[in-house]
Amino acid sequence: MTQPPPGWYDAPSLGTASGKRGMPWWGWLTIGGVAFALLAAAGVGIVVWALRMDDAPVAHAREAVAIYDDAWVNADCAALERATTDAMRADWGYDECEQFVADARAFDEANRGYSTTFREATFASGVVTVETLESYTDTNGKRYTDRVTYTVVNDGGAWRIDAVHFANSQGAIEHA
Repeated sequence: MTQPPPGWYDAPSLGTASGKRGMPWWGWLTIGGVAFALLAAAGVGIVVWALRMDDAPVAHAREAVAIYDDAWVNADCAALERATTDAMRADWGYDECEQFVADARAFDEANRGYSTTFREATFASGVVTVETLESYTDTNGKRYTDRVTYTVVNDGGAWRIDAVHFANSQGAIEHA
């Protein structure tokens, strides 16, 4: 009878006289399934995170438009400054508060029932484009609605309106 190699011993509790055994196929299958599920969950998490990153600028841009509209309704220079870039205010002649307040009050006196309806907002190439329908009634009772497009940019860490484009040169679409 030959002698067993050094380090080998009989394992009676396992009911066998052989050496170590490998993992069964179902064990490997379980480990693979768990690894796949973890990778899939991580992938879904990354996609959701990326989509939410696109939502943040859009939400901030919509807020800037709402602040801008409130600035006009309340003739509030501080709100106008929070909502718009320095360049836009300079282009419109509102780098000084007095002119904006005068224009906002004149618009408020000549028009009633001003409202803004958000239609669409998109984020591309670092710029958010917000489209709205804005309506009001003049002192003669005529209702006006205009499609307005706002260009909103990240201005020193805050999302601010850099340009406003009205649908037509008169600034409003007349409704009878």
